[in-house]
Amino acid sequence: MTATAEKSPRAYRNASGCYLTMLLLAVSICSFPAQATDRPQKELISQGVALHEKGDLSGAEAKFRQALAENPENVEALYELGVTLVKGERWRDCVEVGKEGQKIPSDLGPSFVALTASCLDSAGEPEKAEKMFRKGLKKYGAHGPLSFNLGVTQLRLQKLEDAKGSFEDALRFRANHPSSNFYLAIVYDNLGLRPAAILAYLRFLTVEPSSQRSHAAANAVLKLLHEGIEAESEKNINIVLPSQPSGPGKEELSTVNLTLSMLSAGRFLEKNEGKSEAALSAEILPSFISSVEEVSSQEQKSDFLWEVLLPPLSDLKARQLLEPLGYLAFSLLETPGAQEWVEANQPAVIELEQWIRTANLPE
Repeated sequence: MTATAEKSPRAYRNASGCYLTMLLLAVSICSFPAQATDRPQKELISQGVALHEKGDLSGAEAKFRQALAENPENVEALYELGVTLVKGERWRDCVEVGKEGQKIPSDLGPSFVALTASCLDSAGEPEKAEKMFRKGLKKYGAHGPLSFNLGVTQLRLQKLEDAKGSFEDALRFRANHPSSNFYLAIVYDNLGLRPAAILAYLRFLTVEPSSQRSHAAANAVLKLLHEGIEAESEKNINIVLPSQPSGPGKEELSTVNLTLSMLSAGRFLEKNEGKSEAALSAEILPSFISSVEEVSSQEQKSDFLWEVLLPPLSDLKARQLLEPLGYLAFSLLETPGAQEWVEANQPAVIELEQWIRTANLPE
């Protein structure tokens, strides 16, 4: 699995906690609550952050340690020190800093748990990391950043069902978090949950529409849409349904799975002859979402898929923007017909881009 870091190490700021993606060797920093930090220490911390961002890790470390020498309980300086150690891949030192931070009562408690556990994971002790994440969640309650990082560790441990639950919990906390959507889609895909994987990949594409990972997501959607369909002619179409795991909430997806395969097989009908590959794929998306909505209304589901993943995609369908999302995604792959459609339908593309900007305002 190839992954890219989220923006710059300090790009994501969230007062309630940090998403530490150690699997990607990237760190996201919290905005800190007000602390009893005097002006000289704040200046030292600011200088350390500036040095860190310039790549002078030893200089940054010296500034943070100087602030800590004056006030050993300055959690802001301690946390920034931990981040600098992460950047230098000094996992064991990072673990010690994280443990020290957990001893000091502050609003950064969950962040120090994430720092410690993620560094344990990167140091080659994912089992200990998982245990620490669980301990942190038990202590602090529902917490998206901790759930996300727990999912990353569980993914590394190949505990796919557990990772699925953790990434879903993270998205209940912040539905627009790109990496939670991306890794959840990968987990669904690996568990054989084809419709759920498509939903998660599409949802990811609404929050991160143009990146290396977007290319991978678009490719996965294209593959999953047409999985198991072979045809020699319009009258000789072979549909091999991908196996659908059984279990709570999964039987309903079997119906959607069949519908999706029938929709995909329709591209071999005479009426679709001459359509581009992009059109044959993008035009499936509204009907696919409709099939998921029908299951929701019939069963009155309160499952994660229908509560969190489906609503934004249903909104796009209602605005007739789901096909444009498909064309835009497939243009990343240079799928025949995609770029031509994008260039010929700029009003729809602009409307979609505006929707994406509005939908992804801070939650």
